[in-house]
Amino acid sequence: MSVKKIIDTSSFQDTKSIVSLKLHPIAFKDGLGSYGTITRNTADMDNMIARISRKDTGISDYSVKHVVYLLRDEIICTLRTGQAVDMFGLVTMFFAPDGAIKGDNPTPSSIPRITPRFTASQLAGEIAAGLKVDRIELGDSSPKVDSVADLFTGEEDGTLTAGKAVRISGSALKIGGTGSGIFLVPVAEGAEDLPPDSDESTWVPVGRLVSNKPKTLEFWLPDGAAPGLWRIALRTLFLKGNMERKTAVTSFSKVLRITAG
Repeated sequence: MSVKKIIDTSSFQDTKSIVSLKLHPIAFKDGLGSYGTITRNTADMDNMIARISRKDTGISDYSVKHVVYLLRDEIICTLRTGQAVDMFGLVTMFFAPDGAIKGDNPTPSSIPRITPRFTASQLAGEIAAGLKVDRIELGDSSPKVDSVADLFTGEEDGTLTAGKAVRISGSALKIGGTGSGIFLVPVAEGAEDLPPDSDESTWVPVGRLVSNKPKTLEFWLPDGAAPGLWRIALRTLFLKGNMERKTAVTSFSKVLRITAG
């Protein structure tokens, strides 16, 4: 009896196979370098089934999926007992306390949180050694502004109030290092599409910085900020931890309108 092949391309699709390396610049004070990350196209079980389908046309996709998920459930049950599991000779998953255990006579309540750990096999190392990079991309570590909120009105409509607090959300925002800061950059009416004014003598430093975090900045606009169009400039030497860049990076927000307080 032949097995009917069920092909549902909306459920079982393959992933891209290109290996892309993304370079992130590290501008340390003592030199310039980069660290790389592999752009991951994560393959799930349905992707694996799509690949099996091309190799063995005699087994139903859904039969394979049923077996795969039975195996997954059994692995979960085994892990719940605290046992380590060898994942098909590729990696071994096990559990260990997250940190040192203090004291000469620890109690169960003093044990740090249990976290999952993985040990790669020799085969996994051989697979990694055989990977070739197909494409290199350059990453940008400059501050990125996702949204600007007026904390006086609670709005994110592009309008801010002079003398009131502002919150910027995004990534790599933290301000630090000599010469760093947050500035208002004037924009002439009708020049919204032009590059920011490079004459820094016209830039206005903002007021007190209340929150200075990689994903959030909160600060006060100057009371005397003139009503009109402005951009917010973020300049920082901060990289991470205690590390600073060799040269400062500057990013600009979209054009915003400041109104009188």
